[in-house]
Amino acid sequence: MSVRPDRDARPRVLVVDDNRPLAENLVELFEELDVEGVIATSAAEARVAIEQRTALAVVDVGLPDASGLELLGQLRAANPNGEVILMTGQGSLESAIAAVRHGAYAYLLKPVDVEELLTLVERALAQVHLREERTALARALAASEALYRGVVDHVEAWIVGFDADDQVALINRQAAEALDAVGLRADGTVPASMLFGDDFAASFDAARAGESAPFEHTLGEGTERRVVRWQLTPVKEARSAVDLLALGLDVTEQRTLERRSARAEAMAAIGVLTTGLAHEIRNPLNAAGLQLQLLSRRLAKSELAAEARERLGEPVALVRRELKRLSSLLDDFLGLARPTALQAERVDLGELVGHVVRLQAPLCAERGVSLESSVPSSDLVARVERGRIEQVLTNLVANACDALDGEGTIRVTLGTEADCVELVVGDSGPGFEEAPEQLLQPFFTTKAAGTGLGLTIVRRIVEMHGGELSLGKSSLGGAEVRVRLPRPG
Repeated sequence: MSVRPDRDARPRVLVVDDNRPLAENLVELFEELDVEGVIATSAAEARVAIEQRTALAVVDVGLPDASGLELLGQLRAANPNGEVILMTGQGSLESAIAAVRHGAYAYLLKPVDVEELLTLVERALAQVHLREERTALARALAASEALYRGVVDHVEAWIVGFDADDQVALINRQAAEALDAVGLRADGTVPASMLFGDDFAASFDAARAGESAPFEHTLGEGTERRVVRWQLTPVKEARSAVDLLALGLDVTEQRTLERRSARAEAMAAIGVLTTGLAHEIRNPLNAAGLQLQLLSRRLAKSELAAEARERLGEPVALVRRELKRLSSLLDDFLGLARPTALQAERVDLGELVGHVVRLQAPLCAERGVSLESSVPSSDLVARVERGRIEQVLTNLVANACDALDGEGTIRVTLGTEADCVELVVGDSGPGFEEAPEQLLQPFFTTKAAGTGLGLTIVRRIVEMHGGELSLGKSSLGGAEVRVRLPRPG
């Protein structure tokens, strides 16, 4: 797997070890991860090497001119987004605690297992990638905030003036064009409640009393939805027709960046979690799987009657399936924590929908739920990875079936809008009670035994394909999940 925290250059990995042949061997091993390997045989050489951006440093604790633990802080300071893996042939509890305290990503004892080291390096680089993405999003957010300040300085803001009777007395071009875009009349008759919400009167009274605070209100719906941040200011000029001035800034994109930044932080948190748990979980899973295979072989060779072997084999098969499910759940965590490459191809989505419905309909019927589909006769093709989109549709149907709790209808429809293919799963259940962004947060769930990763995984897969996912109300009266995928050019 290729890990690239930076699009313009391969990630740089520094190996610091006074044993040059060993360091050269490590650099050669890391080449399969598509990284640039650099060697330093002393702490002094390492300090020079880290003047260039370094994604990861693999450091021997016992260096000739300094301890690797002493060098650790300098490496972290020089490359705040980077990670450090320490290696030692004479480990102790105190040195391990010191390594963790100073921010080491991992602490390994020599001789190092090659596969374990490669896995750690790959995960560390994926963590660096997520951290750099989060930093880039933070810069974009800071730039966006600076842009909004500049807009205000140049009066490129929504300006609406109200008279003493709370009627619109002034509206500027910026506000007029923006209101037209969301389908509101901008001729001076737009109601204050539409701009500021039903509590506008209390906001106006507070502003006139000098107690106004900025607040936000959403205008329009769907793709035309805009979030406006308002500041109300009383006008002291006695002869002015304007008694109260409202300055509004469109912060829709800013809020979008904040949500993306929050999602990036959530993914980074999952990365930290999986780094610590993946190795510990996979070992017992593999051991249990091996023991089941041995048990199956012994049953097959035993002198028991065929009926007895079959009866004993059933719980073995059940446990094997459950272990496979646990391994799949761990894969879901890892898939959220690090970027993966798509194996996209042209897929007939109509055929895919029919395939999933045929598989899921009997399962839904067992729970008293009717699963329907509406697919146009003409072919609707998208360039996607079939298995992942099948996973998206299967997860959405399963979620809807759980929400119906034994009775109702699920409808899967396929259609087009502009240059997108739309895949919609709606149901006749109770609908979404929580806000869409809350439902899409990792680990948030309304199920008693849910992990809170289902919709997060669905959205990640959709966004990996360059698509969009939105939640709303179905024509059946319940919840609706709408997936938009770009059509191939």
